[in-house]
Amino acid sequence: MAQTQQAAAVAMDPAPKARKKPERKVYANPRERWLGLGSDRVSAVIDAIRVLGHCANSDTYEFQANEVTVAQKAIDLELAKVFEKFENALKGAGSQLRKKTDKSFSF
Repeated sequence: MAQTQQAAAVAMDPAPKARKKPERKVYANPRERWLGLGSDRVSAVIDAIRVLGHCANSDTYEFQANEVTVAQKAIDLELAKVFEKFENALKGAGSQLRKKTDKSFSF
C-alpha cells in the first residue's frame, strides 16, 4: 500500500523537465542570415497585421474612429523607424542604430 501511495505522489508531482533551447541556426554569412531570418520576420509581421485585421469585426469588437487612428499612427511610426534603419544601414550608418524603444502600446 505504501508503494502505491508513493507511486501516486510521484505521478501527481513530477519533477520539472529541463527544456532544451532550440538550436540557433548557423549562417554562412550575413547575406544568408538576412535571407533566412529576414523573410521569416517579414512573414511574422504580415501575419500579425492580418490578425490585427480580425479586430475590425464590429460584431465582435467595439472601437471608435479615434482609436483606429491612434493605432494606425503608432504602426506607421514604427514602420517608418524600421525602414529608416534600413536606409541608414544602406548608407553605411547601420551600427549606430541600436536604441531601445518602448514596445508597449495603449489607447
